[in-house]
Amino acid sequence: MTDLDNKYADGFPFSREGEDFKQGLSLMREVLGEESSEHIESLLDNPLFGDELGYVFSKTWGALYERKGLTVKERALILMGTDLALGREGPLKDHMKVALHAGMTPKQIIEVLFQTVFYLGAPAMVLGLRVANDVLGPEIKEMLDRKAQQNNNK
Repeated sequence: MTDLDNKYADGFPFSREGEDFKQGLSLMREVLGEESSEHIESLLDNPLFGDELGYVFSKTWGALYERKGLTVKERALILMGTDLALGREGPLKDHMKVALHAGMTPKQIIEVLFQTVFYLGAPAMVLGLRVANDVLGPEIKEMLDRKAQQNNNK
């Protein structure tokens, strides 16, 4: 047995019964829906990396979002900027959903993307707009329908 095997012999301090995990799972189900939650939960059963993923999940979706000092909305803003800077499309999509869940409007999310253009460049903003189109699709359609209705009423 190697030192690495000994280090991880008992796994991380992760438990599906832990408060961080339960809080994270509850938030993720609210924000991303059951399908995404079930997919993540199924990955936790992997004997090779399930405990590590569970630990990271518990700390990100659970413990970090529950910390005092920043609201979920503020954390979503930070994470969207970080995702754009790193070109991380999948997490950006999740963090936009978190932002919506926390009360941000589609217009505010687009403003976040526009703010990045001068700091991260146009390609980052285009990535953000592409992701926003996917995430905000229903909201965009509703806005267009309202605008068309207003134009018809004139």
